[in-house]
Amino acid sequence: MFFFITVTCLLSVSYAQRPAQKKIPDNYYLEIRSGYGFIIPHHIELYALQTHFISSEFSVGYLSFGKSRWEYLYHFPRVGLSLWYSGFNNSDYIGKAFALHPYISFPLTGTTDSRLCFRLGVGVGYLTKPYHPVENYKNIAIGSHLNAAINLKLEYQRKISDRVFFNAAADFQHFSNGSMRTPNFGLNSPGISAGFLYHPQRPNPFLKRKLLPELYAYEFDGKKFAYTAFTFYVGIKDESFLANDRLFASAIALDVMKPVSFKHSLGIGMDITRYTPLHPDAPVLPLMKYGINGAWHMKLWLVSFDFNIGVDLFKPNTIYLGTMYEKMAFKYHFENGMFTYFGLKANYGRADFITFGMGYDLKMMYY
Repeated sequence: MFFFITVTCLLSVSYAQRPAQKKIPDNYYLEIRSGYGFIIPHHIELYALQTHFISSEFSVGYLSFGKSRWEYLYHFPRVGLSLWYSGFNNSDYIGKAFALHPYISFPLTGTTDSRLCFRLGVGVGYLTKPYHPVENYKNIAIGSHLNAAINLKLEYQRKISDRVFFNAAADFQHFSNGSMRTPNFGLNSPGISAGFLYHPQRPNPFLKRKLLPELYAYEFDGKKFAYTAFTFYVGIKDESFLANDRLFASAIALDVMKPVSFKHSLGIGMDITRYTPLHPDAPVLPLMKYGINGAWHMKLWLVSFDFNIGVDLFKPNTIYLGTMYEKMAFKYHFENGMFTYFGLKANYGRADFITFGMGYDLKMMYY
């Protein structure tokens, strides 16, 4: 998850080093909130884990105000780092949970004094009582201490004073290890939360000026072009809970994309994935999967978020979860066209494997 943490740092200091820009204070803030939620038993085997619980959250962050183009294009979002905790009502099977979420909160509607926002946080989580075949056999939701943690919020922010805001949100918290260790049904918990946000210094007003016609790297300049993203990624898929083996997954992906605005690109893609057992005497055989998909790339200056949904052309064995698949990834772009690739591949919403990789964007002008 360190790639996502890098994003938060980069977005908060973007263009701060430009010598021509006047030095002004940044809009840093502190936030505390408390929540109430419950675990959804999305499989019949998970009813033993069902509980209602209280959660706590502490965040540090930065309110963008227009220092660079991505800030006003996305209506001045907040970016930050959140620490989330819950004891899950002293559950004997789950234990306690900690999650560290780098996040970005996109305003959807409203004014500077009253805004409705969507917040996305992706980070790392730690659960104290994972599955154990003898000591904790009922917790088939989580097979490892260390997990990916995803937090979604639809939050309402209301200004109380120049430096204090009230926040209330509908939340969704998810823990999963991406099938790196089974069992891995995952923990899903919706809830509500509320709290306060405090700026140690009075925030800067939002800058409405546009930076055009000056252009910066990685930004869509209105010219007609497309680009092809070549990606190689790998991951580990654990089948030991069912088939007594772990699989090494390697894949080549190709996305042909057309920018439709400064923020978004749409296109089509394909994936060729090979699953190879790590143990020579494994009861499962190597498998090749060939998929086609629709793709959406969302750019925020040096970084982008990629979303793909598609189908495998040949029906695989049921141990590989099915024919429909989804990919979600975070990319950090370099000036030479290279990028790092980190994300998750899933089948029908169930984790297939966590992806790590590298790639290259080939830009194709047609005027």
